[in-house]
Amino acid sequence: MGEEKTKLLFTEYSGKVRIVMSIVKEAVKCKDSVLIFVHSIPTLEYLEMKLRRKGETVYILTGSTPVRDRQSMIDKFNGDTSAVFLISCKVYHKQI
Repeated sequence: MGEEKTKLLFTEYSGKVRIVMSIVKEAVKCKDSVLIFVHSIPTLEYLEMKLRRKGETVYILTGSTPVRDRQSMIDKFNGDTSAVFLISCKVYHKQI
């Protein structure tokens, strides 16, 4: 892993990531689940990596998530405790 990628593993490089990780940590203590809406797919993927490394249960919903899988994923999240759902706010439209 290159030096730049290694730096990304540490949250002290981003105030927003520190805040998100702190909120998730407190929610998990209370056995609450958390929805996090993200505008950028790379940021979503970065948060997913950080959260999974901390051992969190993470669900992902993006524009590329198959429609047939979405409801079952939502149902699993709703039945879970202390889970994190990362949701992309970005919608991609195919040009016809």
